[in-house]
Amino acid sequence: MYVRWPNHSNRSTTVPYTVHHVRGNTVKNFNQQTGGNAWRLHGRYTLLAGTATYVEVSSGNGTAGADAVQFVRVP
Repeated sequence: MYVRWPNHSNRSTTVPYTVHHVRGNTVKNFNQQTGGNAWRLHGRYTLLAGTATYVEVSSGNGTAGADAVQFVRVP
């Protein structure tokens, strides 16, 4: 799963992205002042049909932006 955000100097340096998946919850923090405007790997997760999977973006220690989330199927 990849995440993407637009860089901005007023964004938080610690924005938690939580993936809720079949094996639990995985949190990874990203600095949104840099590294955005490109796809960034969050991690690899098992997703099963019929189960709830979603991504939660929190404000961290300031302002957060959420641009996109990309799920890529791995055969």
